Amino acid sequence: MYRIKYLLGSMSLIFSLVYGLFGVTSWLSSDASYNDVLVCFVLTSIHVVAGVILLLYSLKDYRRESMVINAAFDRIVRKRGGRVSVRELADLASVSTDDAREYLLRRSIEAPTFSNVDGVSDESYVFGSGYLNN
Repeated sequence: MYRIKYLLGSMSLIFSLVYGLFGVTSWLSSDASYNDVLVCFVLTSIHVVAGVILLLYSLKDYRRESMVINAAFDRIVRKRGGRVSVRELADLASVSTDDAREYLLRRSIEAPTFSNVDGVSDESYVFGSGYLNN
C-alpha cells in the first residue's frame, strides 16, 4: 500500500510545481487577475500539503511493513532451521509473493544461501545455520 501513497504523493508534488509555475508566470507577466494568481497559489499550497502528508504516510507504512516482514523472516528461520519458502513468508507477513521473493533475494545477497526453485509456489531459500548470529 505504501507504493500507491508514494506515487500519489509524488504526483501531487509535481502538480504543485505546475500550479506554482502558472501562478508565478501569470503574476510576473501581469496577464491574469489577482484572483487567478491567488487560485494558482492556493492550489499549489494544497497540493504541497497533500503530497507531503502522503509521502510521510508512505514512509510510515514502508517502515511498518519492513518490521513485519523482518519479524516473519526471523520467526521462519528459527522455526524451520534456515529454510524459508516464498509462499510461507508471504502468508506470515501478509505481503504479496512478489514482495516476499524480492525480500528473500535481497537477504540472500547478505549471506551464503541455497535456493531451490521447483516452481513458482515452491520456491525456497536455505540460509546457513549461523545466519541469525551474523
